[in-house]
Amino acid sequence: MAYALETDLDTSWTAAQIDLLTVDPVTLARNQQAIAQALDDASARIDGYLSSRYVLPLSLTPGGVSVLRGICCDLAVGFLASGPERMTEVIKARMEAAIVFLRDVAANRASIPQLPAINQDASAPVSPNEVLFSASDRVMTRESLEGY
Repeated sequence: MAYALETDLDTSWTAAQIDLLTVDPVTLARNQQAIAQALDDASARIDGYLSSRYVLPLSLTPGGVSVLRGICCDLAVGFLASGPERMTEVIKARMEAAIVFLRDVAANRASIPQLPAINQDASAPVSPNEVLFSASDRVMTRESLEGY
């Protein structure tokens, strides 16, 4: 699953910049297959870093989605600009910053905002600060109150 879409690339880097990196010289059309491949490759790279610390797929907060979308876009543009004639200092710097952040996440120096996990397994360890609820079966149901 890609963390960003083609429209996210257009928003993050502008459509004109993406067109310059992906234009087919014969048809002068955008190479959407190259864009999709770059986004998939960037998402796979992200998963490679995150899998050492998180269970995938992630349940992200809106902030977490935004963080990974930006990182995915920066990595994808770096993959699209993989030749020396296309790689600019800005693309290189943003790609390197994304990789540094992912390394920090993998090393537990940074984190990705996620939704709180719901503890479904009763044998899993429970935090001493976690609130547990238990209740008996319902006494008043439609069947038991029938006729009232």
